[in-house]
Amino acid sequence: MPIDFPWVIYIGMNKLGFTYKQVGHMYFGFWSDLFDVHKKHYNFETKRGLYSFSDEEEQISSLDVL
Repeated sequence: MPIDFPWVIYIGMNKLGFTYKQVGHMYFGFWSDLFDVHKKHYNFETKRGLYSFSDEEEQISSLDVL
């Protein structure tokens, strides 16, 4: 399947907020991952989804990430 480069540049600049040069330097797999996240977030917003937060949320330290 051929890649439509003008569309990739358009989405990267207008939907993801990168510059032309930044989009040109990205690996396509990274761009694709960002676009998938954008699609999920966009669909969530257009369906008026709500974020849920539990009352007993676990306290996480930034040191736990390591």
